[in-house]
Amino acid sequence: MGNLNDATVTPIHVLTNTARPPIPVGKTPAAIVVTPNGKTAYVSNRDGDTVTPIRTATNTALPLCQ
Repeated sequence: MGNLNDATVTPIHVLTNTARPPIPVGKTPAAIVVTPNGKTAYVSNRDGDTVTPIRTATNTALPLCQ
C-alpha cells in the first residue's frame, strides 16, 4: 500500500493480513508492481520521477532508478 503523504509503502503480509513496517521510497508513491517470481516490487514515485525497487524477501528498498 502506498502512503502518498510520507513517501513510504506499507507491505502487507498476505497470510496474516497484517501490516509490516513502512519502507521509505521516493516522493508520492503512486503505483506498485511485483515481478512474476515475486522477488522484487517496483514503486513508481510520481513527484520524484523515480522508481524504487524493493526486495520482497527482506522488505528493503534498493537504490532509486531514474
